[in-house]
Amino acid sequence: MKKILLALATVFVGLASYSASAQNVVERGTNVVNLGVGLNSAHSDNLFTVVGSWDYGVVGNLWDANSALTLGAQGAFSTSSHMNAFSIGPTVGLHYHFIPQLDTYLRLMLGYSNWMYKDRDLNDAAKAVGVRNSDGGFGWNLALGTRYMFTQNIGAFVEVGYGISVANVGVSFKF
Repeated sequence: MKKILLALATVFVGLASYSASAQNVVERGTNVVNLGVGLNSAHSDNLFTVVGSWDYGVVGNLWDANSALTLGAQGAFSTSSHMNAFSIGPTVGLHYHFIPQLDTYLRLMLGYSNWMYKDRDLNDAAKAVGVRNSDGGFGWNLALGTRYMFTQNIGAFVEVGYGISVANVGVSFKF
């Protein structure tokens, strides 16, 4: 985990020397893909999470020139010594640009989540209180995030919130 975070930090520092575009990060017709890692979980300690999301700008200038509305999708997979988990679903996001390269957003995902317990002792304890080996169904994620674009097409993002992980960090690609 430390090696991955160090590699991401090195990429961000290297990209910081490039200039960014003067336009907002998210506008109507813009696609932005986030790829990153999640830290911890709302449901278990020491989970390693891989997260990806896609935002498509459907409305620019939502309430002023710096705001936008996106629709998209999000998926995440987590693993630990006791369980595996995943979630996937469509998203809606409200974005605001305080400066052209900085996108702040609130994203809601409503979809499907599944938790699969691997540890036999944990399974027996879970069964005793009525939890199945695999428990899936409606899942949701609410995240407050920020994305900074170092170049026209490459940036970094950080998110905190509730879902399969409580904090996400990674790289953003705009096209």
